[in-house]
Amino acid sequence: MQCLRRISTAIPILLHDQQQAVLRSLLQIFHATTNEEIKAIVISLIQKFMVIPQVNGPLLFADLIYLLSSNSAAVRTLLYNNVYDFFKTRQLFNTVKNYELLKSLYEKVVLEFEDSDYRVRAACIRLYSLLPFVFKAYDASQVVIPENLSEMKAQKLISRFVRDNDPRVRKSALDSLVDMHLRGSPLYDELYSLAVISLRDDFEEVRLGGLNLIWAVSSLNPQILLQLPKDGPIEKVRLIDDAFTKICDLVNDVSVVIRTKACVIMSSYQHVNADVLSQTFSKQIMSRLKRRRPDHHRKKQQRKHEIIPVPAGDQDMESEEFRIMDSGACGAFVHGLEDEFQEVRNASIDSICELCMYHGHLVNKAVDALVDMFNDEIPQVRINAINSLRKIGTRWPLKFNLEQLEIATGTLDDFDQTTRFTTHDLLANYLSTSVVEIENEDSLKLLMAELMDNITRYPQDLISIYRCIKEIGKRHPELVCKFITIIIIHDQYSMHRILLINFFLWTFIAKCRKSLFDIDNRYMTKEPNTESPAYTAHVLLLVNAVVSQPSLASNLPAYMFQHFAYYRRKYPDCVQDLRALHENGLMKSPEYASIDGFVSETVAKMSLRDITEYTTNTSHLLQIIKRQAERWEYSAALATIQDAIKYLDKETYQKLSIGDLRSILVKISTDPTAAKWIGLHSFLTGFLPLELDLENAVRHTSAEIVSPQPNIDKPLKFKSNIRVNLDIEANIYNSSDIYDIAIEITNPDRTIQVYWPVSNDFVPTTPLCYKLKAKIELRYRGWTVRSFEPDLAGLDGYIMKYPNAESTSITHSTQQSNDVVSIPISEPVLYSIHPYSRKSQASSSARPIFA
Repeated sequence: MQCLRRISTAIPILLHDQQQAVLRSLLQIFHATTNEEIKAIVISLIQKFMVIPQVNGPLLFADLIYLLSSNSAAVRTLLYNNVYDFFKTRQLFNTVKNYELLKSLYEKVVLEFEDSDYRVRAACIRLYSLLPFVFKAYDASQVVIPENLSEMKAQKLISRFVRDNDPRVRKSALDSLVDMHLRGSPLYDELYSLAVISLRDDFEEVRLGGLNLIWAVSSLNPQILLQLPKDGPIEKVRLIDDAFTKICDLVNDVSVVIRTKACVIMSSYQHVNADVLSQTFSKQIMSRLKRRRPDHHRKKQQRKHEIIPVPAGDQDMESEEFRIMDSGACGAFVHGLEDEFQEVRNASIDSICELCMYHGHLVNKAVDALVDMFNDEIPQVRINAINSLRKIGTRWPLKFNLEQLEIATGTLDDFDQTTRFTTHDLLANYLSTSVVEIENEDSLKLLMAELMDNITRYPQDLISIYRCIKEIGKRHPELVCKFITIIIIHDQYSMHRILLINFFLWTFIAKCRKSLFDIDNRYMTKEPNTESPAYTAHVLLLVNAVVSQPSLASNLPAYMFQHFAYYRRKYPDCVQDLRALHENGLMKSPEYASIDGFVSETVAKMSLRDITEYTTNTSHLLQIIKRQAERWEYSAALATIQDAIKYLDKETYQKLSIGDLRSILVKISTDPTAAKWIGLHSFLTGFLPLELDLENAVRHTSAEIVSPQPNIDKPLKFKSNIRVNLDIEANIYNSSDIYDIAIEITNPDRTIQVYWPVSNDFVPTTPLCYKLKAKIELRYRGWTVRSFEPDLAGLDGYIMKYPNAESTSITHSTQQSNDVVSIPISEPVLYSIHPYSRKSQASSSARPIFA
């Protein structure tokens, strides 16, 4: 046995002749031994030879058929499973000999159906479902195919074992029928009733097989009408509606696997009746799914049975109303979302999302159900609910009322960063322009308050929140117009100054602030602090609303446009393009006026410099001519003057503007003459245009660090004995290989740390462009003195000049190569940290700032 186990590891590396010799030896061992365990090992080794192309398939198949004469049920079961695997991996030639082998196999399988061992029956059923497809390759005119091997008769034969005494045989029969469906065989309608009976089986595997068979039959014949087994008038229901109801019944199954599978399959029933689908969100049976009994049926039942009094509060099952179909669909998704296992809840969320993509009438009910899942105890379930709502919003517009918005924004307090970012994406709505709509200004006020609390509690979410605010202002300019907020501004001495800002009614508030808010003019600041996160958030909300609706920019204060341009440069992903406002004349910013003045002044200085240079050169030339004339060198002076005239004529021609050149070409085209064409030809022959290869693969690789942002005023403070994760977010442009990109950190003591992000940190956005989201682990000893800012330009020059120099400090997550040159592709960001210990905190009174 040990030798056989060693052979199993050496089979892939054996030569062809050696493989044939080993296979013959294994067959001899099988015939010689009586130990069933050894025979089982030999059969498993023979199975490994099936996938080797050099092994003769027909000979191996003949050997397997010959070995089926064994008396051991366990051995025959393994052999039947090997034959099944052989048909799935190899193909037999259409020869008479192979046909005889298949026919003998068919006869053996039919006889084995009466075997007392459940393993043999289950293996034979599985193999028998595959034989009709194997015999289909043979021409019926050349060979006689057994009558019972048609697909329909094979299904009827296998369906007899759905009611077998052993659950494993019933499971094998149900799975075999589903496999025939997956191979393209149509299933006959009578199998549906067998599948429904299997749903009440005591064994989980059988119920799972019946569930799969119901899905297969209902997907093939969804419009077949079934007569309901009810006492009363003849009522019929579509097969797909009844199947969906039966599957909904399994949401309350005792097995977690069954409940999960039922919730998953429910998502594939997009063509179920709308009333039945709506019933899944309510535990109360809809009136449309009920119907009154006729009078003669009701009187007949009353004569047959005595009327039993019903206690108050209970439902009278013998009332004058009865349901058209069972109440299986009643509250199915409600039960699924309330399940104690997260697998069932996740499957229910996925099914709700999938069905809502096809049925818009379910959206409002789905929003109520999925928003409630934002409070789930498992982070994965919360994230799945948020992403599902966002996916639904790409197909149908969603509206959050105040209560739903309050529940949704409650996830912003979640400790899990992924949950918070997913909520930001839901509100920011990167996929559509109308995923989530806010109803009124109260909802907007609540949303902004929750986002401000998020910034206070988790400052690392700043960029994600700003992006969310951008989309809110972009999609709801009318609500922003009505939105008035009071911003508390903190100065550097921690004194509070109240600044009232009405973004759109500034003139009205300026006139009424004393009577309405009782704020004296002395306490009204001219320009707020642009570094305040709260003020920044409100300005971002404003600027994106103004860009979407430019007419709102008429009453803004003058300094606001300067802030627009400042935030556009600082947060380019959070502010829309402002050039449209400037080009339309709606944005009258002093900054643009200063830019125009700067350009004009620069042009004037350049012109003055040219005039000065021209005057100096002309004066020098005149002095030369004067000296030549004084020395009676008139010929030399004349030659100097002629050269100067030629030079001036040449420079004058070269300094023609584009408009002048265009006018010359127009004259040539309208009034062509031989002289003009000769001049143009001489010009074109001497003109060498720049060769531009538009298909050049050369790209400028660059990066833009989005997070973290400079924090000189508020350095990151942490204890030196605690490791801190720093979130890095950047946009990578034109990178053909992400494995060449690393993150370099330069410490104040000029030591360098290099971090290599993993491939999962890069999210593709466009071809050759990525979004990098990585976490860097910082660990430092306590610092007690203020450090200097490192000379980043000098360090870059040092790296480029000495590519083989080793870094002074490399962390455990870095890799060092002595023959690699590092090239910076982004602008550096100065980020301040303050690692302190108890000793350093007591001895140092100054606030250290580090890069």
